Amino acid sequence: MSATFAHPQAATQTLGDLEKLAERGDAGAQSKLGNAYLHGEGVAEDDEKGLRWYRRAGELGDVKAQQTLGIYYKLGIFLPRDPAQAAKWLRRAALQEDSFSQKLLADMYSVGEGVPQDYQEAVSWYVKASDHGDKAAAARLATIYRLGGKGIEKDLHSEHCWRTAKVSGRISARLLTGTVKRLNKVTLWRKTIWA
Repeated sequence: MSATFAHPQAATQTLGDLEKLAERGDAGAQSKLGNAYLHGEGVAEDDEKGLRWYRRAGELGDVKAQQTLGIYYKLGIFLPRDPAQAAKWLRRAALQEDSFSQKLLADMYSVGEGVPQDYQEAVSWYVKASDHGDKAAAARLATIYRLGGKGIEKDLHSEHCWRTAKVSGRISARLLTGTVKRLNKVTLWRKTIWA
């Protein structure tokens, strides 16, 4: 085929070029083909082919394919809803520092969807997502620290820092949290000595 591929990132590649690259094991080309077949971009829609290409790309470590498969399994789009498979694919993308996948995985741990419910693990993934710039994860951390409970200690200083991080877009909120705690200890120490 000589049709130009409609996906913006591959506008200069033809479908034939992508298929050759994909067959040789190029994960990026496989992911682009998966998207093309699922959405009919430059080719006739073919869910089976699209998912097959996405899976191959995901197995080779393509973050976008891993995230996409995780979302499709989580929501039941193009595939039967399967929270365990969703968690598997989202974890793979999350381990490659994909902040959206980290946040989704944290959400799954917080409610026990496809994984055992584990609030400490959820907080760990929210911290990672927030550190990578996900403002929704920072907001969720602020709420968790403000409310406390379920094995998470109530910590209004951390709540303030995560809320500040969300508003300002600050990625290093964890560092800020530690700084505020240290400053509060120094202030408390000074009040004790000078009282």
